[in-house]
Amino acid sequence: MKKLLLLLVAVIGLSSCNKDSQEPRPVVPEGEGQPISVSFTGEVEDDSPRALEGTVNGSPAGKLLSFRGEGDVYGWVYVIDKDGEFAKGYKKLKVSKDGRSLSYEGTVPTTRSGGGTIDNATAKVSIYVGLNASGVFTNKGFKSIENVGHASGSSLGDDFAILKSENNALTYVSRSISGKYHEYKASNGKLRFSMAGSLILIRFRNEFQSPSHKVLWRKVSGVLIKVADGAPLTRDPAIIDQMRVMNLHIDKIKIAVKDGNTQLTGTNEPSSGFIDNSARYPNGYFFNLAKTVSIPTNTNRGVNSPFDNRESVIAFYTPISKRVDGRAGELAAFSFRLQNEAHYKEERFEDGLFSMASHRSVTFRSELEEGRVHKALLNITYQHVEGGGKN
Repeated sequence: MKKLLLLLVAVIGLSSCNKDSQEPRPVVPEGEGQPISVSFTGEVEDDSPRALEGTVNGSPAGKLLSFRGEGDVYGWVYVIDKDGEFAKGYKKLKVSKDGRSLSYEGTVPTTRSGGGTIDNATAKVSIYVGLNASGVFTNKGFKSIENVGHASGSSLGDDFAILKSENNALTYVSRSISGKYHEYKASNGKLRFSMAGSLILIRFRNEFQSPSHKVLWRKVSGVLIKVADGAPLTRDPAIIDQMRVMNLHIDKIKIAVKDGNTQLTGTNEPSSGFIDNSARYPNGYFFNLAKTVSIPTNTNRGVNSPFDNRESVIAFYTPISKRVDGRAGELAAFSFRLQNEAHYKEERFEDGLFSMASHRSVTFRSELEEGRVHKALLNITYQHVEGGGKN
């Protein structure tokens, strides 16, 4: 009886298998819907910042900007082909060589609507570091940096800039070799990473003297003529508490896929901390500094002169080195506000007019170079200046 029961079970099982084998099954291309496996190693360009822990160092013995670190950093990995996005994921990248190398080996989930396979002939990979887990980069605004010429350097903080390696060709690795459905490696060996956009270090020159004098002036035929010096006047350092920017991207940035390539694109949504001033200046914004900058009197420096150990600068980063409105012409303008402006308005005119601390806004008259650090110089001056300076 026991043997008969076992035989019945075996017959039922065989019948079930035969029934399953007779039912039609959808044809699924090999590997469709499976995560894609990607591996790459990238070297960061020598003169390019990395989107890790940034350090500004104006010492002649060190690099103006370097990014250091070991361990891990998160970044977005995109796999695309001629038909657009195929896979993407927010992945942990390995950092080595004191921040000079990034690598990854693992899977990336497929995202293509309706499934389908990747076109091996046009497969590419792009990597971005500096965007958050939602795929958004938020501009950190103007960053005050003290003692920029000191050898120890000053930190910019994490994710101040975006590091990218875009649209690199991928090579398919056969399943017979890799044992995986989708195995791809970078075609040209080591990838090259560089900073997206441009970093600008804004320097200041205070043309006011200390001690100076209250000056009595007289207008003769519309020309101001000095009559006499008044009592000595000691001037405090100029205190900058707000910066202003025009025409550059301060909006949140995302990754877009177009014509089989990835690119960074603006969202027209301002990053936090920027105050809209477009009613007065097109594409203009204010930004209140978290920490004020003090610029002593009698400061005489040029835009490319050596950094002083006690010099303070302001760093500004734009992830896209073009005008936000896409127009040609002057690219950007920077200016500032003095917290102690009243202190710098103490030179009196005879006819009751008052002079004031003015400034020269600095204007980039040509496009910023992608992946480069630029220097700009703003003047705190007693002269009324209408035009802009040049970096």
